[in-house]
Amino acid sequence: MTPSLMDETGISEAIEQGKKKDQEKDKPKENQKQEEANYILSETILNEFQTNDYSKEGHERPQYKKVTWKSYKRYFEEHKEDIQNRYDTVCTPDGDIISKPKEEKDINEGRDKAEIIWDDELKNYKLTDTEWLIQGMIPRGGIGVWTGNRATFKSFLVLNAAYCISNGLNFLGKYPTAKGKVIYLDKENGIPIMQRRSKMIKKGLDIEKGDVGFICFSQLHLDELESIQEIEDIIEKHKPSLLVIDTYRRAISFDENDAGNVSQLFVNILRPIVDKNRNLSIILIHHNRKGGGHGDKMDEIRGSSDLANYCDFILSNKRKGNNVILEQLKNRNAPEMEPVFVKIETDEEETITFTQGEGEVLKTKDQIATEELLLWITKGKLKEFGTGDWSLHATTKGIKRNCTANALTNLCDSGILEKKARGEYNVVSETQSEIK
Repeated sequence: MTPSLMDETGISEAIEQGKKKDQEKDKPKENQKQEEANYILSETILNEFQTNDYSKEGHERPQYKKVTWKSYKRYFEEHKEDIQNRYDTVCTPDGDIISKPKEEKDINEGRDKAEIIWDDELKNYKLTDTEWLIQGMIPRGGIGVWTGNRATFKSFLVLNAAYCISNGLNFLGKYPTAKGKVIYLDKENGIPIMQRRSKMIKKGLDIEKGDVGFICFSQLHLDELESIQEIEDIIEKHKPSLLVIDTYRRAISFDENDAGNVSQLFVNILRPIVDKNRNLSIILIHHNRKGGGHGDKMDEIRGSSDLANYCDFILSNKRKGNNVILEQLKNRNAPEMEPVFVKIETDEEETITFTQGEGEVLKTKDQIATEELLLWITKGKLKEFGTGDWSLHATTKGIKRNCTANALTNLCDSGILEKKARGEYNVVSETQSEIK
């Protein structure tokens, strides 16, 4: 904020006193030194006048030992233009208040003008193919969340992905990566833990090093101007392909449930950073709610739902024994991948490997929905039911509408259900054999 000469208490009173003294200048002055002392405006102004600020701009340093009314008046007259340019509000020696006119800001400054694409142009609009940082999972220029409950290897798996990207290796031994640098903003673990994890991961990948830079336990926050500038400077200097924020909650200073602040973060901060650095992707490591969500798996993500709404991709870890199921909940650039079984092998001290499980049976969303429908029928000992009842139950399990319809079709094809009328089904078999 620009300083003001009016900020100093007592200045106006001193000026009024000075004016009165000027009016009484014909009166005898018994003690000149005492009179000058009474004219002093402010010790702060004295310090201001006697700094080198003006001399840096080519002005000679004032030689006043005390700032008297006369000295202030003389100094103001000599440097009037500089004083008025430097301060928003100035009190002249005559007691007048001069304020700078507010500069009008161009609201369109730094913003591209809106472009209209008409329908006949839209149908022939040439789209560029999606470039992937990790094939099918993380698009270049994408902002996303990698979430899960605690102790589901989120940070481990993201760090493994970081070293795969930095060396151009296939993630999980299967998914190609685009080689590039990675900046890992660690707000949760610290150098000793990151050192141990990186050592284990590098040994598991059989590599010696990678272009991964760590910023541990810093005071950087994604919603603070100074931090944003520092992050942008780091990106400009090192030009990473991936920025990892671990964790999202510790990198913001606002309430994670505040939809307005989440919107501001994505629209005014993260998206402009990515737009400026086209090859940069951002991963926000986050946590799920305790107790889960309300049906939709994206509702399990902690905080405002705007977080999921603004993301380009969402990856979620779910613990399965000593291994993990990696599920893609959202992919704005392509259809969501089927869940991936991630096999984990570790001695918990020296090495850890993550690979896609070979020969593991990975259930599709339709298979999960079909099994849930069969279980619902069996537990309820149903002989007949309506589509609405099944859809209501499926919603509580996070099953999407198209999967609920496909589940009904699967059981009809298997001879377990018979469609009686539109939206009505009879249970004709109690067989619970494997549904293909």
